[in-house]
Amino acid sequence: MITISQETSERIKVLNVICTAMVVAIHCRPNVELPLYSTSYLFQEFFGNGISRVAVPMFFLISGILFFKDSTHTLNHYPKKMRARIHSLVIPYLTCSLFVLALNFGIQIGVRSFPTLGKIINGPTNGLLEKTAIDLLQIWLVSPLTAHLWFLRDLMFMALLAPIVLWLFQRLGLSLILLLFGLWFFQINVLPYLGDWRLIRIDSIFFFSIGAYLSSRKIELDTTFYQTLDRVGYPLLGSWLLLSFARILLNPDFDIANKFQFTALGLVLHQLSIVIGIGALIFISSKAKNKTVLKLSVFSFFIYLFHTPLCWYIGKFLYLLGARETLQFVLTIFTTLVVTCLTGILLKTRMSSFYAVVAGGRGA
Repeated sequence: MITISQETSERIKVLNVICTAMVVAIHCRPNVELPLYSTSYLFQEFFGNGISRVAVPMFFLISGILFFKDSTHTLNHYPKKMRARIHSLVIPYLTCSLFVLALNFGIQIGVRSFPTLGKIINGPTNGLLEKTAIDLLQIWLVSPLTAHLWFLRDLMFMALLAPIVLWLFQRLGLSLILLLFGLWFFQINVLPYLGDWRLIRIDSIFFFSIGAYLSSRKIELDTTFYQTLDRVGYPLLGSWLLLSFARILLNPDFDIANKFQFTALGLVLHQLSIVIGIGALIFISSKAKNKTVLKLSVFSFFIYLFHTPLCWYIGKFLYLLGARETLQFVLTIFTTLVVTCLTGILLKTRMSSFYAVVAGGRGA
């Protein structure tokens, strides 16, 4: 059992806010071809495909720690934890996936009736009206239209596999972490696809397992840890930013999420930036901690769930207004964060029970 101190709890809340904003930035890049090394391209690549890529590994690391933090690591506690994950993961996953599917389905009905609307509101998905009921069910349950839900799906599978993870830790210990680190660093995915996504990505397995290892070994994140981190915080921060920028300069068309397109050097620089970036973010969390950020942290999961498809339509609208790519990128991030946050605040205030269900009990 690992103790989560108030300091650690507050840092996790701040990290949730920062990482959620990073995920939004990843999905707000304009869908236009830009010349490599142009100012706009480098700006968007640095913030939208560089430093922001540390967000999801951080989420999995935190999830692994929290999953095992109050457990004696026996099968007796497993059913209770799985029931809690149905509320906190499965229901939000199904709700968000169904909402986006229904929204896009409705939009395509509107576009079919009024074709000119397609230039303004048509999203990145087409052909839903031609799908069978089985196809739509498969999209809802297995391959949601919002790609960011892969995180929740992987997290659900990792929760299911938690007893196996702990059993392997008991047999292999640190050797398992080293094995998973090698697979992750060189992006060797060993599991097959389920629908359009891998059953579980190696990134998910590795970082969730690190969190599980910290909890199972009762490795405390105490004052001594934070004081040590603070002493090396600025060098970590500088190294993270430099590694991210070096990867962009040496491998500008790097794509590890969709096309799996990168050079060996680009991959090494990217993976090192992730490892160092995690430490840098934990350091930043103390500097960014204030009452406003802590209050807003209760809406970070809601923002994560519903920032797409909103960012698609905001970006499209700004594009039609003639906004330049860099401005479009920045305004899309800002507007998406503000609108989803205000929506969450409104729902929590006016429809607290509904909000509690949709957000998986977070901030209820």
